[in-house]
Amino acid sequence: MRRNTMAIIDGFNRMDTLSVLAFRAPNFTREILPSSLGVPVQDSAGFQRSLNMSRAVFHSFSLVVNDMLEDGPARKVCLWLTAEANTVAGPFRWEMVWSFKFDDAGRQVVHWREFVESSVNFADFIPSMSPTPLPTV
Repeated sequence: MRRNTMAIIDGFNRMDTLSVLAFRAPNFTREILPSSLGVPVQDSAGFQRSLNMSRAVFHSFSLVVNDMLEDGPARKVCLWLTAEANTVAGPFRWEMVWSFKFDDAGRQVVHWREFVESSVNFADFIPSMSPTPLPTV
């Protein structure tokens, strides 16, 4: 599980969506927390759309693992991460906690919980959602 978790992180750092997506179980779901953000649970296709959008918005993306906890018998991994990226709206930095629940073999992620820094307004970094037009690069 640890090796696959680090491969997911590596895929994000290379902005290689296919390698990140390769670790989804057939019944994969992703949940963005806190629930007060009102983000619906994503299935595999929704997660893929989200990754594709992120790839278009974030450049020079970097995830740093600050801490990792692994529970082998429960097939869970929990990460505290710091992320940095450049966007057309400027630099972007935030923290998050990811929790992965793996399948019985410990190879594929069945459920991904992502607790994001709620003080960050992601829409400010997406040109089509920004209140004022952003310069194009």
